Amino acid sequence: MSLTDPATGERIISIDTATDLTYGLGAGYVGNHRYRGTFRGEPITGNAYLEYIDCRDHLTAAGT
Repeated sequence: MSLTDPATGERIISIDTATDLTYGLGAGYVGNHRYRGTFRGEPITGNAYLEYIDCRDHLTAAGT
């Protein structure tokens, strides 16, 4: 994924990502998100904890 400044054509950010998710407790997933790329020409890397919880109404017992 990349984002370019339309006025200058300069690439602002370019990122490759990888996310490993596993089924969590209840209605959701937990995992690790890793990224690497460039921001304004400088290299960036990192990782983060990722949590997805599905809170849509149809998953509740009452459904309302």
